Amino acid sequence: MKRQYWTDPERLDYEVDLIPIGGNEFIMEPVVFHPDEGGQPPDRGIVDDANVLDVQFKNGKVCVKLDKDLAPGKHTARVDAHTRIENSRQHTAQHIISAIAERVYKSPTHGFHIGDTVSTLDLKNPINIIQVEDVEMQANRIVMMDVQIKTTFGAPDDGTRVREDLLGDKKDELRIVSIGDIDTSACCGTHCVSTGKVGPIKIISIEGHKGGTRVVYLAGERCIDHFQRQDRIIRQLREISTTGTEELPQAFQKYIDQAQSFQKELSRLWEVLLPTEAEKAEKYQTRFGEMAMLKTDTPLKLLGKLSAIVANKTKLPVIVFNGTHPQQVSVVSQNGNAKEVISAIVASFDGKGGGSPNSASGQMGRQADIDGIIKCLS
Repeated sequence: MKRQYWTDPERLDYEVDLIPIGGNEFIMEPVVFHPDEGGQPPDRGIVDDANVLDVQFKNGKVCVKLDKDLAPGKHTARVDAHTRIENSRQHTAQHIISAIAERVYKSPTHGFHIGDTVSTLDLKNPINIIQVEDVEMQANRIVMMDVQIKTTFGAPDDGTRVREDLLGDKKDELRIVSIGDIDTSACCGTHCVSTGKVGPIKIISIEGHKGGTRVVYLAGERCIDHFQRQDRIIRQLREISTTGTEELPQAFQKYIDQAQSFQKELSRLWEVLLPTEAEKAEKYQTRFGEMAMLKTDTPLKLLGKLSAIVANKTKLPVIVFNGTHPQQVSVVSQNGNAKEVISAIVASFDGKGGGSPNSASGQMGRQADIDGIIKCLS
């Protein structure tokens, strides 16, 4: 099935015939909207005054779903320019990146997806960050060369990249997309008419995926938007640190080291203060018997130690919780009911927790105070 955007991707306005198939879905002749297919999301647009909600490939036909019913026959269709251009940029960028990765680093592509904000392609073999930077540089050189992109139809030759599942019974009718002598691939998607239309390409991250490498990339306006956001962040960091861009890593490493040192000293001071803080615990009657309770500003990682000090001092089961959000609660009980107590508390305050009969902890989903905890344990 040949489609209009295969040979004329920049044309957006058409006269079409609609054949209804039910539920505001239509088969359209000629095919002018790209379906959700091959990792590329569907085109958007309008048919007369009806919005295109979805485009799917079903039973060998491209089916268009509209937000209202239209009569069979002739209508005017317009493809949304922004969606078409952005998807074409991302898809063409994928062909360029994939061609370089396969030719230079022997890592063919076996997966591809255009997302709402980023696009991904999956390489069969691992590649490292140095190789990725080289792929990115070569890809942008190809963009700047403004190489023409051509479409032909026929059987793929030995140099054509093609998924075996695309061959089927019609291997002599495949649509072949050629980017000069850089890449030749069988493809159903939309593409730019030349590499210069793609705009800048930026690989923003890589990660291991199924034994190979998942590449996350941007092209065109998405790439420029990314650079602008990154530039704003860097300017803010320069202002905060009063350093130049090149010195930012060293400056922030210094701040991190200082913060960690301060945190260690703060923890040391809190440990000195824990016995004094434990003196603030008060005794209350609950259905579990008499218990000592304390609301504290002690750092979260010291709640358990503070609970143990209170328990040792009072010889009672202990509940200690902090006043910040999210609230953490620690229960220590020599009576073996710590798990029951924590379950009752977190159930009353939409939280979660667990532990052993002698020691348990949890996090509360709603703010709690001493009176609220006493009430739920009464």
